[in-house]
Amino acid sequence: MRRRGDIWTGVTGIAFALLLVLLIIPLGRLLWASLLGDDGGFTLKHYREFLAYPYYSRTIGHSFLVSGLVTLCALVVAIPVAFLIARVDIPGKTILKSLAILPLVSPPFIGAYSWILLFGRAGYVTTLLQKGGITIPTVYGMHGIVLALSLNLYPFVLLMVAGALQALDLSLEEAAQGLGSSPWRVFWTVTVPVTMPSILGGAMLVFLFSSLAIKAVGRTAQIIIQEVRRQFKANPDIMKGTADPDYGTCVDIVTRGALKAMIVPGILPIVCPVAVGLIFRSFGVTAENLPVGAVAVAAFLMVATIVGILMALMMNNGGGAWDNAKKLIETGVFGGKGTDAHKAAIVGDTVGDPFKDTAGPSLHVLIKLLSTITLVAAPLFL
Repeated sequence: MRRRGDIWTGVTGIAFALLLVLLIIPLGRLLWASLLGDDGGFTLKHYREFLAYPYYSRTIGHSFLVSGLVTLCALVVAIPVAFLIARVDIPGKTILKSLAILPLVSPPFIGAYSWILLFGRAGYVTTLLQKGGITIPTVYGMHGIVLALSLNLYPFVLLMVAGALQALDLSLEEAAQGLGSSPWRVFWTVTVPVTMPSILGGAMLVFLFSSLAIKAVGRTAQIIIQEVRRQFKANPDIMKGTADPDYGTCVDIVTRGALKAMIVPGILPIVCPVAVGLIFRSFGVTAENLPVGAVAVAAFLMVATIVGILMALMMNNGGGAWDNAKKLIETGVFGGKGTDAHKAAIVGDTVGDPFKDTAGPSLHVLIKLLSTITLVAAPLFL
């Protein structure tokens, strides 16, 4: 009997098509172009030239090292604790879970200052141990970065894994295993189909949020350009240096543009988790004692966090690389100013600035706000 597709099959197909057209194909073409030489043949010359600069190669190496260590440490800490909370009856589970939420709702600088006050060179714990003749490394350096980021990010993994384990009906897994299915097959045939639509929605939210932030910068920049041209035309003495421009108008344009443009991106992380939970609770796939809304929101939050972190790393590092590439060329490398390389670098810097100054840092706020809203609105999905 031929199986008919449902509405989520169509949604999944559309999501993958958009991902293919808007992300995979452009990035693939960019990667392919980077592997072609001037004669059109395959070459790694461009990568060798880029990595020949020690500061670039060291930066890339340190980024991968820190990201890998933080991910590994967060998983090692969070997964066992999540399993104990979800599947083992131990006293104090509520307190343990509440303590895990604190890093999510508190400002990041509080945690940073706390670590410095405790384990800095003059920190309380460092000083106390020194009095006892024990010397420990300070929190500064790579080991401190890995420690602080791991303990700051492990609550995301903890809450998502624990929520997914608690929300998923154990009878479904037991029934599937009783019919001879392996745990891996149960995961792919029971868990993944329930959560796939919200997983794709969480991934697409990050790209939509980033695109709105970048578009806002471009729109406001065009208004600033028009205002600058208007002032030059109205008062030619500005170009001569004998008159001051009207800085206040430009500042007012930027301020109004920033506030107005952030309305929609600010609404997205508030509305989307609630909408996903309520829709899946009311119209999603149902099973006995299975809160589909909670499972969907957990998957939505998990993938939005993962994609958000990767996108933020890419935008912050990529935007900074584009910005510094223009500065490097302006020192005389690749022909200096006025060359085609300089013109291309200017275009890259135009995109790099909103990457590293707007969209990249804003994704941190998106991740924090998504987790906070999900925790506050969790009773609606159960």
